[in-house]
Amino acid sequence: MNKISFSSVFNIIRNLSFCFVVLIIIFIPIYYFYLTYTDNRQEISYTQFLEQIDEQQVERVTIVDNEIYGNLKNGQRFYTIVPDASALISTMQENQIDIKFENQQNSQHNIMPPWFLDKLSDKINSDVLTGSGTKNQTKISPFHSYEK
Repeated sequence: MNKISFSSVFNIIRNLSFCFVVLIIIFIPIYYFYLTYTDNRQEISYTQFLEQIDEQQVERVTIVDNEIYGNLKNGQRFYTIVPDASALISTMQENQIDIKFENQQNSQHNIMPPWFLDKLSDKINSDVLTGSGTKNQTKISPFHSYEK
């Protein structure tokens, strides 16, 4: 019969312990970043949103069910809850607002947290698209950050 030596069991335990410590070291900063992350998207009321459309301040929007995420022409990011987004579509088209639709089930919000998507898009923009990593160039984000 094949016996397992004490040293081989010790090596297995040591390797598992090392892997556990490495995982903790990796996840602590990620968890801290997740807890301290704040989205700079400001919530506005439905009335304010309608006023901004009338004043032609809205540049683009993304509609996810009854939530609207968007950017104003001055660069400010916002979101609002609307009773029926389909009623606003013609008004937004008349004001030449870029409109995008997403399904809640297929939205990336459910798969990954928004802070991860923002950081991922920043990394892609700086490394792949711009090559220089400057902040004043147009960003492409999977989380509706159409910043300039």
